[in-house]
Amino acid sequence: MTFNFLGPGLTVNVEAKVKEQIILDSSDSDVALVCVGQTLIAIAVLGALFYSHIPWLAISSMSLAAFGYFFISGPMQALIIAGAGDAKVILAALGQIAYNGANAIGAFLGGEAIRHYGFANFSALPGSVLSFISAIVFIGLLLRYPRH
Repeated sequence: MTFNFLGPGLTVNVEAKVKEQIILDSSDSDVALVCVGQTLIAIAVLGALFYSHIPWLAISSMSLAAFGYFFISGPMQALIIAGAGDAKVILAALGQIAYNGANAIGAFLGGEAIRHYGFANFSALPGSVLSFISAIVFIGLLLRYPRH
């Protein structure tokens, strides 16, 4: 596969050879995907906290965190459905209730961080801590209940 990058009066050909194709399939663990996503969110939010004085870096970090939230939504829903048994619809609704409750708690904790520290960038601190805690919980689940 050849990519052509056109610059001002310059053409550069870059050869990209794919030796192995990495595709996530049904054998991959949803818990592992959630672990990766939660860790990504926590690191991205920490980046927004510590680099909030650099606007493009803070925006990039929060965009990466938003990607992480979209990344984990599918595996989380799959985990809910897998453990639901005959109550799939009610557990899916409870998942939405938990999501909205987490948003409310996050807004409260973010507001408390702003009130305590006096700077808006510290609203990212509780989100990062909670994301790391969630990642640790899912890593514990992954280690305790490996899927084959």
